[in-house]
Amino acid sequence: MLECLNKGAVDYLLKPIRSEVAKTIFLHIHRSNTSGMRSPRSNSLIEYPSPIIRGYSNYEERLDEIFAKDKWLTDTIIQYYIPPSSLLDIPRSPRLNSASEIERTNDLKKKLAEWEFDSHKLSEGDLMRCVVIIFEHAMELDELRELNVSTDILHRFLFAIRQAYHDSNPYHNFTHAVDVLQAIFFFLCKMNLLPTLFSAGYNKRRGKSCNNQQRCRPNDLLRDSDVFALLLASIGHDVGHPGVNNDFLIQSQTPLAQLYNDKSVLESFHAMTLFNLMQKYGFKIYDNKPPCDSNYSEFRKIVVNAILATDMQLHNNYVKDIKEQILRFESLDFNPSPQKLLEEKNIIVGALIKCADISNTARPYHIAKSWSNVLLQEFTCQGDLEKKLGLPVAPNNDRNRVSQPDSQIGFIDFCAMPLFKSVSELIPEIGFTIDYLEVNRRTWNDKKDTDGDNRSLRHNSSGNDSGVIVSLDSRQNSPIAVPAARTLPYLRPMNLPDGPGSEAHSDDCGKSLNRDDILSTAEASDAPLTQQIGGRSRRRSLWSFFTKNKLKAIINSNNNNVVDNNSDYHNNESTSSSVICCSIQ
Repeated sequence: MLECLNKGAVDYLLKPIRSEVAKTIFLHIHRSNTSGMRSPRSNSLIEYPSPIIRGYSNYEERLDEIFAKDKWLTDTIIQYYIPPSSLLDIPRSPRLNSASEIERTNDLKKKLAEWEFDSHKLSEGDLMRCVVIIFEHAMELDELRELNVSTDILHRFLFAIRQAYHDSNPYHNFTHAVDVLQAIFFFLCKMNLLPTLFSAGYNKRRGKSCNNQQRCRPNDLLRDSDVFALLLASIGHDVGHPGVNNDFLIQSQTPLAQLYNDKSVLESFHAMTLFNLMQKYGFKIYDNKPPCDSNYSEFRKIVVNAILATDMQLHNNYVKDIKEQILRFESLDFNPSPQKLLEEKNIIVGALIKCADISNTARPYHIAKSWSNVLLQEFTCQGDLEKKLGLPVAPNNDRNRVSQPDSQIGFIDFCAMPLFKSVSELIPEIGFTIDYLEVNRRTWNDKKDTDGDNRSLRHNSSGNDSGVIVSLDSRQNSPIAVPAARTLPYLRPMNLPDGPGSEAHSDDCGKSLNRDDILSTAEASDAPLTQQIGGRSRRRSLWSFFTKNKLKAIINSNNNNVVDNNSDYHNNESTSSSVICCSIQ
C-alpha cells in the first residue's frame, strides 16, 4: 500500500477496475500534481500538496525501497521491448531421449556438426531442439556438472530466451540466434574446447598453463565455464532486439538510448535482459557459492563483454585488440598474470562471438545469400521509417539506392575479411572461413553485373530470391507500446480499425488499440492500414518507436510531393502521452 501511495495513488485499490475508472483516476492524479501551480489569471498561489509521508525511518529501509524500485524499473524496460511472456509448457519441450525423437535428433546432430548448417530450413521445433542439444551436450563438461542445473530448469530458461525474440524481425530473430550459437559451437569443437556430438565419451580437458617452454595458445586460457558463458552469450546476444539499430534509437532519442548514454545501447539492453531471464526462471549459476564468489563474477563479466563485442560500431577497435594480442601470444615468455588473464580471455571470447555473429557471410554462398536477403529487408524497413520521420537514411537502408552485391562486397572487404584474417592468425582452427569469404566475394562480384541481383530491393515478407522460404512470424508476437520520448506535433492520432477482429489487439496489448493516443502508420509495403479480409480487420504486427524530430513537412519519396497540412502527419495539438506504433513485417 505504501508503494502505491508513494507513486501518487490517492486510493488503494483492492481489486481490478474497469478501464473507464482507470482513466478517471489518471485525470484525478494529473489534476492533483498540477494543483500547486500559480493560476495564470491571478497572482494567488495555490497551495502545493503536502509531501508524501514515507514508510521508512532509517538508512536501511530507504535502500530497500531504492532496490525495489530498481527492480521495478528493470522489469518495466524489459517488458516494453520484449514480446509478452506466456506460460512455458515444459512437458511439451523437446524430449530428446524418447524413441520417436532419436532419429530426428541424430539428423539434427549431423546438421549441427557441419559448417553448411542452414537454420532457415529448420522448423521452429527443430530450432529449439538444436539449442537444447547443444546446451545439454555442454552441460556434461566436468566443471559444469557441479552447477546441478536440472533439465526442466534448463528447458524453461531456453524457452524463455526463445520467447523474448521478435519473430517479426526479418533478420534479428531467434533463427539468427540459433545460427550464431551453431557457429560458436562449431568453432569450440574445432578448438577441442568441446567434444563433438558423436564422441564416444568426454575426455577430460584441462587448460594448459602457459610457461616459458611451450608457446601459450588461446585454447589454453579458456575453462569449461568460459565455454558455457560463450554459448549462453551466443543464444542471448540479440534477445529482445526491436528490429532497428543503435543509430535509429540514438537519433530518435529513445529513453533506452538515454539510459545507456548512446553507447552500445542495444547490446547493453540484451545483456541486461539475458541476466534478468536467468534470475526470473531460476537458472542460477554457482548458486551454491557465496554471493560475492569470484567464479560467478568472472562468469558474468565474460557473458556481458561477449555481448558488448557484437556492437559493430566498435568493430575496428576489436580487430586492433586482436592484432595486438597475436603479438603477445607469439612471445615465448607470455604468461598473463591473474589480473590480466580475464582481459585476455575477454578478447578471445569477443573475437569468437564476433566471427559467429557475422558468420553468415562466410557460409556457403546459397546460405550467405538467404541471410543477405533478410538483412537488407530489415535495413530497408528501417529506412522506410527513417524517411517518414525525417531521420538521416543510410545508403544500405534506402531501398531505392541499395545494391545487394555492392553492400555484400563492401562488408566482406571492410568488416568480415579483416576480422576473420586476424582471428585466424590468433586461432588457426577457424582459418577455413577465409576460403568461403573469398569464394562468396567472387560470386557477388560476378552477380554485380547481372540485372537480377542489382535491382532495387522490394519488401517481401514471405520469402527471398534464393528460393529459401523464411518464416518471419511463426509465433505471433504482440505490439510494443511505449510512451514517446518527445511530443510529435506533426503526427495526428489515427483511428485504428474497429469492429470484428479488433479484440485480437486488445488481448495482446493488454489494452485496446482503438485509443486517441495511439498512432499507426502503414507497413513498409503500400498496403492500406485498414485492409479488410472476410469482414475482419487484418491483424497487424506493430513495433513502437520514438522520435525527437518536429517536422513541418514530410516528403513523399515516390512523387516528391509535400504532404499537406491536413494529412495524418500534422497536428496542431500536442500531448505528452503520444505513442507511435509502426509495422515492421
